[in-house]
Amino acid sequence: MYCSVQDLIDAFGEKELVSLSNRDVPGSVVNVDVVNKAISQAQAEIDVYLEGRYPLPLASTPIILQQISQDLTRYFLHTRIDDDHPVSKRYHQRIRLLSEISKGKCSLGLDVENKVAQTADTVQIAPGRSVFGGRDW
Repeated sequence: MYCSVQDLIDAFGEKELVSLSNRDVPGSVVNVDVVNKAISQAQAEIDVYLEGRYPLPLASTPIILQQISQDLTRYFLHTRIDDDHPVSKRYHQRIRLLSEISKGKCSLGLDVENKVAQTADTVQIAPGRSVFGGRDW
């Protein structure tokens, strides 16, 4: 899974998750079954975009996928929202990002083993054109 119930509580607050997961009978605790179902829906939707680009399941979960999963799960937990609702807008932004990832225009930063690439705290130099001494600055 790209996110957990606890990740959602940390991101959006327990109060919101309680209200979204206890639709029929107002409760004081998160209905884990309802939230896990929404998490599964989010993962399935994410996988549709990733499966053509990356072998699934991924060996590790990049932070951006965790954030995308949280936003999609939150959207699925809402039963009725308009397109101009902030949660709906965030959902559509994340879908556009997933589309860009699936087309290769954005990267998840995974290495060949589908693990999050670790970078050292070093300076990296890449060849390119010089901007000094020209008209570009």
